[in-house]
Amino acid sequence: MAESSPSEFDAVLFERLIAQDRAALIAIANAVVRDPHEAEDIVQETIAAVWQRLPAIAPDKVTHYLSRAIRQNAKKRKHRRREHAALEGIVETAEVENRALGALVDPFDLDEAIGSLPLSQRNVIRMKYYFGMTFRQIGVSLSISSHTAASRCRYAIAKLKRLLTR
Repeated sequence: MAESSPSEFDAVLFERLIAQDRAALIAIANAVVRDPHEAEDIVQETIAAVWQRLPAIAPDKVTHYLSRAIRQNAKKRKHRRREHAALEGIVETAEVENRALGALVDPFDLDEAIGSLPLSQRNVIRMKYYFGMTFRQIGVSLSISSHTAASRCRYAIAKLKRLLTR
């Protein structure tokens, strides 16, 4: 069965609620992410998502539902931002080390050294540097965490350095 759009009555109440409580909703998101611009984005995205579900939400529960959804979305955004920041340093280090290795060694020697890595490290190196995947994408593809993918990459690069600078 196709999802129905909100009725006129629901739409009017929802619009009033948003107009009336927008500042409070942004404050909820801002309390979590500590960035007013990002908080506004979260509120706008959440309002759009809740609008789609409005027919299924009891009218007396809309305010609670919306507040809770904003808080959850803000927490998700904050977690993603923190995870991204933690991996950023690892990625930059790995890319610098990879460029340095590429400048110092013959590509055939590098390919042979990569082939000698344990399969778990070899897969991460190839996915990261041959296919340009992020650690998050690698983690999803290999059913591991993005942190594990980053660690495997870091250990692989360290091993490659040892192998290629003998």
